[in-house]
Amino acid sequence: MMLSIRRTWLLLAAPALLAGCGLLAPAPSQGSAPGNFALSVTPPSATQFVGKASTYQLAVQGASGFQNTVSVSAQVTSGTASDVTISPNPVQISGNASAPVQITIDQAGAYKIVFTATSGNFTSQATLNLEASSTAGVAGVLTDGSSGAALAGAEIDLLSSSDSLVAQTSTDSNGFYSFNAPPGDYTVLSPGQQIDAPLNQGGSGPIFFASSQVVGVQIQAGSIAQQNLIQVHAASQSLSATPPQIALSGFNGTASNSSDLSVSGSVTDTALPSGLNGPQSGFVMMAAVNHDPFLFGPGSWLDGNPTVTVFNGQAIQNGVSDFSASLPLGKMAAGVTGNATLEIATVDANFNRTLLLVPLQLSGGSGASLSAAVSGLQAVALTVNDTRAQLFSVSPQSAPSGTNLFVALNWLPYSFPVAATAQNPYPGEGYDVYRSVNGGPSTLVASLPYYYSFSNAATENPFSWNDPSSSLAPNVPVSYQVVAFDGSQMAPGSSSAQTTPLPAFSVTLTGPADNATGVSTTPAFSWQTNGIGQGELFVPVYGDTIQGGSTFNSCGVATNPVSASQAGFTPSALWDELQNATLFYARGFAVGAPCGVVGGTAATSYGFTYTPGSVSGTTPPLEFDHPYQWQLFEAVAYNQSTSGQINALSVYSDAGQLFWTYGTGLFLSQTLEGDQVYTFTTGSN
Repeated sequence: MMLSIRRTWLLLAAPALLAGCGLLAPAPSQGSAPGNFALSVTPPSATQFVGKASTYQLAVQGASGFQNTVSVSAQVTSGTASDVTISPNPVQISGNASAPVQITIDQAGAYKIVFTATSGNFTSQATLNLEASSTAGVAGVLTDGSSGAALAGAEIDLLSSSDSLVAQTSTDSNGFYSFNAPPGDYTVLSPGQQIDAPLNQGGSGPIFFASSQVVGVQIQAGSIAQQNLIQVHAASQSLSATPPQIALSGFNGTASNSSDLSVSGSVTDTALPSGLNGPQSGFVMMAAVNHDPFLFGPGSWLDGNPTVTVFNGQAIQNGVSDFSASLPLGKMAAGVTGNATLEIATVDANFNRTLLLVPLQLSGGSGASLSAAVSGLQAVALTVNDTRAQLFSVSPQSAPSGTNLFVALNWLPYSFPVAATAQNPYPGEGYDVYRSVNGGPSTLVASLPYYYSFSNAATENPFSWNDPSSSLAPNVPVSYQVVAFDGSQMAPGSSSAQTTPLPAFSVTLTGPADNATGVSTTPAFSWQTNGIGQGELFVPVYGDTIQGGSTFNSCGVATNPVSASQAGFTPSALWDELQNATLFYARGFAVGAPCGVVGGTAATSYGFTYTPGSVSGTTPPLEFDHPYQWQLFEAVAYNQSTSGQINALSVYSDAGQLFWTYGTGLFLSQTLEGDQVYTFTTGSN
C-alpha cells in the first residue's frame, strides 16, 4: 500500500503537468566518497584500421568538488602489447576534465586496453575493447529503436549480395559489432531473436525483437564502413520474423537536387498471412538522403535532411506490393552535391525492418550569391537522466550510462533571395551545419533545407537543429558553425558557438531520511549532489499522503543575471521558469532562504527549514503524527558562457517540463521524475 501512495501523491496534486509521471527515470547514481573520482573512455569499443591512428577520450569525473590532478596509464591486457602504440602514456588530467589519447595498432586482431587512473589513495579503471582490421570491414552499434539503448548479446550476420552467410558474431555489452571482409556489397542482418531488455525498457528479461537489416553496405578497400542498426520489439512471435525485401526499378543513380526523383519498385513481405490480398499492405515505407529515414521519425525537424513517405497505398497481392513515388530532392537533398546515398526503409506489420542503401550522384544549380553570415548561433548541451524514446539520441556510446546526451543549436533565420512558395516549394536554399570536437577538424554534419510547408510554417525556414552524435561526450568541448547556402553558393560562416556537455547530474536526498519518524513539524530538508556545474537549481516539494496536495520550496540563486532585453537562455530565465512552473498548483509554493548556488560556484550540500506561512500563508503548518512525502520536483545543473548564457544543462529530474518554453532547440516531450521519494512521519504534540 505504501508503494502506491509513494507514486501517486504528486499526480493527485498536479494532474495538469504530471500526466506523464508514471514513467520513472533510472535510479540515480550515489555520490563517491569525498575526493574520489571515476574514469571513463569514449567510445568503450571500436574497430580501427591497422596502421591508422585513432583518437579516444579519457574523462575524469570527481565527487565533492574534486580538482586534483589524475595520472592515467594504459596497459594492453589482451593481444600483443608490442603491436600497440598509445600516446601519450601516461596522460595527466586535472580535475573534472578530459584528454585525448591516440592509439595505433600494427597487427590485426582483438585487443583489450585497461586505463588506470591514480590520484593519492584513489584509483579508477576503464576498459577499451578494440578490433584491428588489416583488410576492410564493417562495424557499428545495435540499438533498441524505441529508446536508443544498446542491445548486448544479439546475433549479427554478414550476408553477401546473394544473401549467403559470410560471417556471424554477437554484440558486446555496448551493442558493438564488427566484421573483417573483402571489398564488396553486403547486407548486415540482426535476425528476429530473444534479447535481454535493458532495465529502462520495462524490466530485465528476454524480449522478442523483430528482424532488422541494412542492404547495400559498401565495404571499400582499406577502410571500415560504419553501419549502425536499429531493432524494435516484434508485434507477435507468431508472425514471420523475415525482413521485407525491397526491389527498385527504373533508377539510374543520378539526379539533380533541384528537381524531383521518380522511383518505383516492389516490396515482398512475409509477415502477413499467406494469400492476403487487398488495399492494406501492413507496412510503411519512407525515404531520405544520407540518413536512415526512421532515425527520428517522419518529417522531424531534428534530422539532417527531411523524410518523405514513399509508399502510395497500392494493393498487396500475395505478399507483394508495387510502389512508386516522386521524391522532392529539393527538400531532401538541398545543399548536397556529388556522392550521396538514397536510403529507403520499410517496416512491416511485425515491425521487421529493412533499410536499402542506394548510391546517388547529385548535381545542383549555382544559386544566388549570399553575402551575409548567419547570426545569433547558440549551442546548448543537454544531458538527461533518461534514455527513453522521445529524447532523440540513438547513440548510446555518446552518453554516460543511463543518460541521454545531445546538443541543441539555435540561430536567427536567414533572409534568402528566393522565398519558398506553393509553386516553388524547394528553392534549393538552406543551412549547412559544421561541428568540431575537442579542437579537431570542422566536419559537415547536417544540411537543413528551406522549403514551403502547408502544414507547419515553422519548418519553412528552419533555424534550429539537435545533434545526438556519438562523437559527443561529457567534458569534451565541441563547437559549431552554420553556413547558409543557395544552390552551390555559400554565405560566409557564422561565428562559432561552443559548449562542453556535462556528466550525469547525481542527487541524493539526505533529510528527513526515508521512513523517518518523530520528525519536527518544521523539518529541515536537505540533499547532496555531485557538484558538476557552475550552478545548480532545485524545486523541492512535499506532499500530504492522506489529504493529497503538495507545497513547493523553490531553491536557487541565479548567477550573473542579465536583463530581459539580452538575447539568450540565461540563468535568470531558468530561475524564473522554475518558479513559474509551480504556480499551476493550488497549494502554491514557498521561496525560503536561498539553498541553491552562491557566488557562481555549485555547492554539494543544500538545505532549508520549512516555515509555515512563509509566502502569504500558502505554506500550511504540518500536522502532528502525520505521514508526508518529499522529493525534488526539479533538479538541474548548468554551466554558462562568459556572456552569461546557459550553454550546458544536466537534468536529474524535470517533472514540470521546464524546457518546454524555450523553443524547439530545448524540447523535452516527457516528464523526468527522480526515483527518490522519501516518506517521513511527524512526531507527537
